[in-house]
Amino acid sequence: MYLKFCKIDCYNISNLKSNSLYAASPDQFNDPFEAMCTTETSKLLFQKGVLYKHEQVVRYRTRRAVISLAKALSCDEIKKSILMWSHYADSHKGFCVAYKDSIKNVLKDKALECREVVYETSLCQIDESGDGYELDPIFTKAKQWEYEKEERFLFKSEGLYSLGNRPLDVIEAIYLGCKIDVNSNCYKEIVKFAIENGIPCYQAYISPIGYELIFEKI
Repeated sequence: MYLKFCKIDCYNISNLKSNSLYAASPDQFNDPFEAMCTTETSKLLFQKGVLYKHEQVVRYRTRRAVISLAKALSCDEIKKSILMWSHYADSHKGFCVAYKDSIKNVLKDKALECREVVYETSLCQIDESGDGYELDPIFTKAKQWEYEKEERFLFKSEGLYSLGNRPLDVIEAIYLGCKIDVNSNCYKEIVKFAIENGIPCYQAYISPIGYELIFEKI
């Protein structure tokens, strides 16, 4: 199962209804170290105290785009993903789409590459010879992000990528945040979309006995 946490806005609602996912440039992501890397030369310059424009030397520049999904073994992980809800679903005011494992094959047919993110304590080091197309920086993040269990799909350019004509073929369920505005038009649109396409939809509530979320089917 793959999870996509989303805030409520017209773009994410439109993507849901069109059964598409948006591939974005890594520059748009929330990690300031996104696609950062280092080389043996840059390490030596830093150790010697040589002043230089850091980003120009060690940031890996790419025109590629990425679709990022969180890998989950079961629905139970959604209940405990409090940080993911906070960071990527507008502080629990958004929603989460749970995609079936089959989505990987759909995206892999269109993607340049697919990898699980590797979490390290130091920057990814790339070869300075320039004889290869280095992808490792795109798939490497700091150890602090390990809770995300992220898998990335690399595409040639930014834009929407269709998941097919039948949402039920790829969507397992839709989960609504515990702080979502149930009176909003967006909320009603999501619920209507789920019902019309035969997709289970669940509302989150705060557990009264532990640090987890409780979901009730709508």
